Amino acid sequence: MPPKTPDGPDGLPDRPGAPGTPQRGALRASDDDRERVVAELGDHLAAGRLDTAEFDERASSAYAARTLGELDVLMTDLPAERERPGSGARTSLEKAASPGPAPAARPQDHKALNVRTWLAVSVMVTGVWGISSLAAQQLLNFWPMWVIGPWGLGILFHVLSGRRSGPTGEVGD
Repeated sequence: MPPKTPDGPDGLPDRPGAPGTPQRGALRASDDDRERVVAELGDHLAAGRLDTAEFDERASSAYAARTLGELDVLMTDLPAERERPGSGARTSLEKAASPGPAPAARPQDHKALNVRTWLAVSVMVTGVWGISSLAAQQLLNFWPMWVIGPWGLGILFHVLSGRRSGPTGEVGD
């Protein structure tokens, strides 16, 4: 039997019709595949190919992706000097030896970041209110509640419900 010649760099066929082998795009993506794509997106952000809003949108889509094909779509308009998700081309020794970019934040880290941001803004607006009250030599109406309250309730809802939403407002699994 002649040896198989892989179509893609990961050894999986890129076209349908190969008997007994699934089409690459239909294979389920692993957490490592998602992390690799987000790290590559971060490199493209640093290179100026993506703005922060587009990076956030694509990173959210990457974490929600179920198949390698969904991850591939996120990278189609970017330069191809990248390792394809699911290729496993790098060994664990190579991964440990290379400094590489820091791993991207997981959705749980985004929740913590949202809470920290809310706390920082709450302290700032309360400080502005306090300084304004001192300057007026009387306690002014506590207007920061209009910033702190609704924002805090929104974050509380997302943290307690376990839901997460991307920059486009789509709710993920």
